[in-house]
Amino acid sequence: MYKVMIVEDEELVRRGISLLTHWDQFDMKLIGEAKNGAEGLEMALKFRPDIILTDIRMPVLSGIDMIDTIQKTYSPAFIILSAYSDFDYAKKALKMKVSDYLVKPFSDKDLEESLKNAIETIVESRNRQVISQKLESISNSTLATFNQYLSQHHTSKNTNLDKVLNIIHHRFSDNLSLKQIGEELLVSESYLSKLFKEESGYTFHDYLIQYRMKKACDFLSDNQIKIYEVADKIGFKDQRYFSVIFRKYVGMTPMQFKEKLVVKKNDK
Repeated sequence: MYKVMIVEDEELVRRGISLLTHWDQFDMKLIGEAKNGAEGLEMALKFRPDIILTDIRMPVLSGIDMIDTIQKTYSPAFIILSAYSDFDYAKKALKMKVSDYLVKPFSDKDLEESLKNAIETIVESRNRQVISQKLESISNSTLATFNQYLSQHHTSKNTNLDKVLNIIHHRFSDNLSLKQIGEELLVSESYLSKLFKEESGYTFHDYLIQYRMKKACDFLSDNQIKIYEVADKIGFKDQRYFSVIFRKYVGMTPMQFKEKLVVKKNDK
């Protein structure tokens, strides 16, 4: 259930919204009302409502200042209530990523649509948080355990292993195999397999896939590049198979990863 708060200095408007809105219909619960921004700020920080309907021009503390202060602590969905003459002022609120705004007097239908928009905003925000958490968890995933080996500056006491790593780092998009590399280095496949496992703790195939996933993350940071182009760049001809493998190692799909990067850039 979504918690809702109303911050409005006009008692008639405030009480009208409070009493005439069918909160249960939207899986909502009205948890409080405030008659100015200062009261609204105190109540919001205490109860952390999911949705805040607020006027802009209010005594003691304006709606704009209240929103700005609240957003420094957490990010509820805001619905602005403003008089038509305050539209220029309302545009400032829109730049603060509020969910919606209503021009007084507004109809019940307008309010209902705004409440639906607020729910969509909350759901989207929560989904982004989940993706963000997954993205952050990459540092603790199997990808992180390869850090010492994913560096192009990795060196080994064994010259043959260095050569294998160098081939992977420069030809990761090729259809590489230990047999092929062994033939190039004039050593046996079984020898390289044992050497790789003993020195790194991982198989050649695991290392190659992990390195490709690392490069995929690098490529996905480019907003202009397409998912299928990334797949091709790292040696996957089938985009769907690439997505499956990427999700297995990274914890999310390439599209989710890409969208998360866009969100992080926009939030800066």
